[in-house]
Amino acid sequence: FTYVGPFFVACDHGCFHRPASHGALSEGADCSPDHGAERRAVIERCTSAVDDCDILFAYIDELECYGTVAEIERALIGKKYVVIAFAPGIVVPGANEFWFVAERAHRVELNVRPEELQQLLTRVLRDWQ
Repeated sequence: FTYVGPFFVACDHGCFHRPASHGALSEGADCSPDHGAERRAVIERCTSAVDDCDILFAYIDELECYGTVAEIERALIGKKYVVIAFAPGIVVPGANEFWFVAERAHRVELNVRPEELQQLLTRVLRDWQ
C-alpha cells in the first residue's frame, strides 16, 4: 500500500495549523516558507494523489471540509472506489449535509470513532479485494 499526501507540516509553532491552510500553508514569521507549499502545489498534490489511488477512504469529523468534498467528487468522477466514514454527530437522520457525495459513494459508515478507523479500513480492504 502507498499512502499519499500532501503530508501536513508539524512545525510546532502552529503556523501551518490555521483556518484554510490545509496543514501545509504558512504565513507565520516563525516558520520557514521552505517547509510549506503554495496553494497551487497543494491542489496539484491532492488531485494527483486522488488520480493515483485505487481507494479513496475519507474520514469526515467536521462540517467544514470543502477540500475533502472536492477530492471525493474527483475520485467518483475518476471511477475510484470511495468509502466515506463519518464521525459521531456529523450525519444525523434527516440532516446529512454530505448527501450529494454520500449517495454516490460505494460505502458509507456512520458514527465512526477515531479508534475504530484501523479496523474499518481493514474490513474495507478485505471486502474490496
